Amino acid sequence: MPNSIFLTLNESEYLILKNLNQPCALFSCNRDKSWSTECAGKNVYLLPFLGASGDVDKVKRVLLELQGKCPKPRAVATFKYGDLAFNRLDEYLKAIGDDDAASFYLDSILMGDDLAHPITELEIPEELQQEMAKHELEFPEEVMIGVAGDFARLYSEYLESPPSFFYFSFLTCLGAILSGRATCESELAPQPRLFTLILGESADDRKSTSISKTVEFFRESLYQGCLHISWGVGSAEGLVGLFDESNGGNKRVLLCLDEFKQFVSKTLIESSVLLPCVNTLYESNTFHSRTKSSAIALDDAHLSLLAASTIATYERTWTSAFFDIGFTNRLLIIPGTASRKFAIPPMIPPKEKMKLRSNLGSILALVGEELRLSFTIEALRLYDGWYQNRQTSVHSKRLDTYAMRFMVLLAVNDGRDHIDDEIVRRSVRLVDWQLAIRRAFDPIDAENKVARLEAEISRVLLRKGPLTKRELQQYAHAARYGTWLFNAALSNLKKDQQIDFDMERKRVLLKERV
Repeated sequence: MPNSIFLTLNESEYLILKNLNQPCALFSCNRDKSWSTECAGKNVYLLPFLGASGDVDKVKRVLLELQGKCPKPRAVATFKYGDLAFNRLDEYLKAIGDDDAASFYLDSILMGDDLAHPITELEIPEELQQEMAKHELEFPEEVMIGVAGDFARLYSEYLESPPSFFYFSFLTCLGAILSGRATCESELAPQPRLFTLILGESADDRKSTSISKTVEFFRESLYQGCLHISWGVGSAEGLVGLFDESNGGNKRVLLCLDEFKQFVSKTLIESSVLLPCVNTLYESNTFHSRTKSSAIALDDAHLSLLAASTIATYERTWTSAFFDIGFTNRLLIIPGTASRKFAIPPMIPPKEKMKLRSNLGSILALVGEELRLSFTIEALRLYDGWYQNRQTSVHSKRLDTYAMRFMVLLAVNDGRDHIDDEIVRRSVRLVDWQLAIRRAFDPIDAENKVARLEAEISRVLLRKGPLTKRELQQYAHAARYGTWLFNAALSNLKKDQQIDFDMERKRVLLKERV
């Protein structure tokens, strides 16, 4: 049977399901979130007790709480049995009449056999759909554990960059050091290297600050020679030089790019092989290229990437060469917004930095020259449930690769020598969040201005929720295109039933994606 579970809001329904040996959990209104843990990574069938007046609010809380922790839950409105429809579980089972038959019918529902044993689903209100879409894009701060979490919280307290910028900058630096040293018990032997791109609306979001201060921390904390950090590269030949240990290089290279657009421009130089080289080194440690005039050979090369860009530049800087080669789905996109706190940021207490350095040294000592992390049985079960039921789309490519890299990285970062269910849940939570981020910040690859503007409008509504026409024009930068093109794009989206107009509230809103 697929990894599925019934979630009920009513204790009597829970006891009925338990008596029939059905996998089930009971929603709790208090701080006990064990029901959420039980549902993580599973296909959830929510059984609202529709006779209760407060159930709409409960359903809302459940859907928001489970968002990102499992595939989209199915909120059951009615069970169908023959020509009859029941909105209460007890009445449905009474009509079936036999416990064995009831168990068979419920098993069939959990297996997704809606044709033989149909259900109807509760219609989710448009406003809740919009709220869920916005909630889906919020960074899940509960994943910030271990030394990286401590670092992010400390540095964001004294500087204006958001914690997520510091957290992923730290994990990227740590993964660069651990590549080739830490992995898990799998034939794939994933390396915890990341290609991280930090996104902000403008320079006010302190993207470069988070990168430079994190790199500075690692430079001060590590012995010379364990990692080569470069602040730019102009060609594949130049990248090869960074790995040349006979000439001051290192087999582990962290490429830091303060302006990602400059890197993109270098890859577009005629006859340059920088793009295919970096693209290949995401999953491989080897790259060979030979032409009549030159030869490039890289073996045992461990490349990590930590870059910054504005959102507008990221969405418009690409050419078809990047999409054709699959470069964009190799990037880990980290959007965020800085908060204005200090005209002159205070100094971080040296003793706090020393504590972080000591903790970093402890986890590196744990890894040593090589560490292969084992999985607990529960961790394997949980990850298999996510993997078998994960969403598939153009935006989900390589997210399973990132899930495995995160599991290694988060476990070591938290000082563990194995991967347990808690690490899997956090890793899966991260990649599910990343899927939502990729959809919202999908680079524009449109063939004409109207199509480009249509894509921009859809993306803005996904990120911001319902907007007035004036607000939408502002966020979509409609002035660059002109009023006629903006109205044409709105009309096309309306005809295609991708957007709708709330005439009462004077808002443009995005329809739910099926």
